[in-house]
Amino acid sequence: MKENRFRKVVWWCLFVILPNLLLFGIAFLVCLFVCYYGKFYSPYFPRRPDLMMVLCFSGMFYAISVETANRRLCVQKFHCWATARKGD
Repeated sequence: MKENRFRKVVWWCLFVILPNLLLFGIAFLVCLFVCYYGKFYSPYFPRRPDLMMVLCFSGMFYAISVETANRRLCVQKFHCWATARKGD
């Protein structure tokens, strides 16, 4: 019983938490680079945006990518459940 719970915790950390942290880190670095070194010609974007703006952009991209990944994962899981045999 404890081994099963330990497996679930390890699986959750490896396949849920770490990829999400990695994805948010990539989004944060990309948005930091674009916001600080990209040239925005819009009056809504300041030349040197603050950290809060970069975090907001990162959060937006992160949420969009996680939603896309979750949809794909749900479709795959449903396909696996629908095609699995009863003995599996």
